[in-house]
Amino acid sequence: RKQLRKQLVDVKLFSVNQSILGESYVAVPPLDVQRSIVAFLDSRCKPINEAIARHRMIIDKLEDYRKAVITKAVTKGLDESAPMKDSGIEWIGSMPANWSTTKLKFLCMSHNGVDYNSQDLCNQNDDNSLFVIRSSNLVNGAVVHGDDVYINKPVPKNMLLRKGDLVIVRTNGSRRLVGKCALVTKNEKATAGAFMLICRSSLNPYIYWVLNSSLLSFHRGHFDTTTINQMSNEMLKNMIIPLPPHEQMIDIMTYLDYKCAAINEGVNRQEQVIARLEEYRRSLIFHAVTGRIDCTGGAC
Repeated sequence: RKQLRKQLVDVKLFSVNQSILGESYVAVPPLDVQRSIVAFLDSRCKPINEAIARHRMIIDKLEDYRKAVITKAVTKGLDESAPMKDSGIEWIGSMPANWSTTKLKFLCMSHNGVDYNSQDLCNQNDDNSLFVIRSSNLVNGAVVHGDDVYINKPVPKNMLLRKGDLVIVRTNGSRRLVGKCALVTKNEKATAGAFMLICRSSLNPYIYWVLNSSLLSFHRGHFDTTTINQMSNEMLKNMIIPLPPHEQMIDIMTYLDYKCAAINEGVNRQEQVIARLEEYRRSLIFHAVTGRIDCTGGAC
């Protein structure tokens, strides 16, 4: 599998095609040995898979809790004794009396990311190479490197990312990843891919928290009747959000930075356990299918 991935990188492809798969070598033991290997792996991998599922369930609960904490903060504020009023918006409900509501298009400028093809791909060290941020580069609200893609093509100036920009997943095979976002924290030669949105506003640090609340899913459920996993730029711009006074906005962001950091640490610990379990499972499978473990007779 590692050799196959190396081939994909060498030819700058990011999917398995028939030619590459057809040229890959596999060990083929006798049929009775195959059956022994299958029985061995079924019995040994089942408890590993069950453990992984348990840790993923814990992650889901932590992420639900994080979203609930954020949603309460950006819709109700931090002062539970504050007088409230009806926002007039179904998915917001009541909000502090001194808050207002507004559409995101009045707070930010946004547009789709850059479209590119395989001919535009280049090496990181090539002249004029440009880092393309994709959904896989968004981790815990930050842009990270790893599984990077670089292109060399003319890109409009307004699509070159700046420190403080917000990059948002606008379409993805997984519905739960649509709306995933991260703040750009440093200036580098980068842009966002075609499946992303670029949002530019002085209020991006607060908009980031709003997009991580339940408001986005409520908004999509109200306006999006298609089955396509996407959030268009128009949908983003027309999203109505509650807006607190500046001082309260700062307090909310400070609170959420502290509160969610602890939750994220819990999520990270679970993900590390899952990664170790998955690595152990891969190693077990590799040793079994390459004959390094004797799965016949009483050896298993």
